[in-house]
Amino acid sequence: MVDFLFFSTLINYKFQYQYANFISYFIATLFSFILNRLFTFEIKNYIIKRLLLFISISIAGYFISTIMLFILKTNMNINIIFLKVLTFPIVVLLQYSLNKKYTFKE
Repeated sequence: MVDFLFFSTLINYKFQYQYANFISYFIATLFSFILNRLFTFEIKNYIIKRLLLFISISIAGYFISTIMLFILKTNMNINIIFLKVLTFPIVVLLQYSLNKKYTFKE
């Protein structure tokens, strides 16, 4: 949600969609790590190691998101915000599954 809110705000301020995707993704990654660590998985140990794993998985998710946006935007004349809504669940589910399995395992 944080990613989408920042992305759509930046798009409305006429940022180029790749830049908007990078900035919003970065902010959402940090926000997501904090929330997942404190509330979802309630993990208090190995914070730096977990953060690095989380960032690695997020970078992979970012590239998947960027590639999907590029392919869809290039091949379809559809609003970029709508395309972000389409790609968002795929990336979120992938990242959540990987983080649950690797980053936040006990």
